[in-house]
Amino acid sequence: MVKFRLLALALTGLVLLTFGSLAIFYARGYRLGFQKNQISLSPQGILTVTSSPSGAEVYVDGNLRIATDNNVSLVPGTYEIKVTKEGYKDWKKTLVVEKEIVTPAHAFLVASAPSLTALTFSGAQKPVMASDFSKVAFVIQPDTENGVELSTEGKTKAGLWVVELTDLPLGFSRDPKQITDGDLTEANFKWSPDGDEILLSVGEENYLLNVGVFTAEEVRIDITKTLTEINESWVAKEEKALKSRLTNLENELEIILSSTENIHFSPDGDKILYSPRQDIEIPQDLVKGLPGSSTQPEERQAKTGKTYAYDIKEDRNFLVGEVGEIVYWLPNSHNVLIPSENRILIKDYDGTNEQVVYSGNYVFPYAFPSNSLDKILILTSFGDPGSPSNLYWVGLK
Repeated sequence: MVKFRLLALALTGLVLLTFGSLAIFYARGYRLGFQKNQISLSPQGILTVTSSPSGAEVYVDGNLRIATDNNVSLVPGTYEIKVTKEGYKDWKKTLVVEKEIVTPAHAFLVASAPSLTALTFSGAQKPVMASDFSKVAFVIQPDTENGVELSTEGKTKAGLWVVELTDLPLGFSRDPKQITDGDLTEANFKWSPDGDEILLSVGEENYLLNVGVFTAEEVRIDITKTLTEINESWVAKEEKALKSRLTNLENELEIILSSTENIHFSPDGDKILYSPRQDIEIPQDLVKGLPGSSTQPEERQAKTGKTYAYDIKEDRNFLVGEVGEIVYWLPNSHNVLIPSENRILIKDYDGTNEQVVYSGNYVFPYAFPSNSLDKILILTSFGDPGSPSNLYWVGLK
């Protein structure tokens, strides 16, 4: 009886050890196969594909294998991956799958026929985004042909307006709010670093406006005497915020980025957009790379004026914008937006999978991301010289 119990215990341990080992090998990408009429256990890699929106089909070398938000085991090698969904443009990328490594891929799918929804109706000029893309300010010009146009509050519509871009519950949008009146056709303005104030310049006069209240033209206070101090304090705040983020990086990377400009961290803080002021070299192995890091070609020799995306976690450096191009992060930290003449592009941060999301007339360079991944903002009159330009949402989903 004792011998039987010992034998049963040994068999149980052997079974557990066998299945446990198989589970470990399976998790590492090994799969059972048949070669020359023999069972073999060969190392494979795992490709995991997600998409936005989900529920898309994943083709590997032209063969349908899985739906997104799933994974598939593949023999190590190079594969052509295509993600498709009805109503959306195809996403394509060449990926290298390595043995015992999970290779992630995320497909940001863009609608084949983006929708357009008006945000303003009375004209919008010189739109300027707050630094966090939560608000946009714009000017409405006086209607010189049809007389003075009044808002619902009885104020003239001509002046400076602000609209918050964060949606209300149930998808309702917020209405634009006027913060000052007057003919501001030739005015310039900029946001404070915290997005609570706007510095308005009209000719030789300068005004600091609280965006939360309306300030009539006749009671605006000229702050030109303190203009230098205000500008210096805003620059100091921006530099302090940037420096605090740069000091968290590896020392050599911090030194390299200190010689660049237009530095913008991705919303998740894991990547950096930057433009070198002079040609620089990004040394290899600044950060210990992660398994499954991007295998896309990178550029460690960064050229003056071009825009690059550096992945802090993976130590990878990619070219995303040519000299003179404007590049914005999208909220997912994986894609960038690039306005250009008569078209607007979105691409992956590694420079691949470039997609035209809007093609046609708009007022360049007024195309902006928003806090929503589903839409971007543009200024357009659709090429009609007799109509004022307005702000429109371009739906991406």
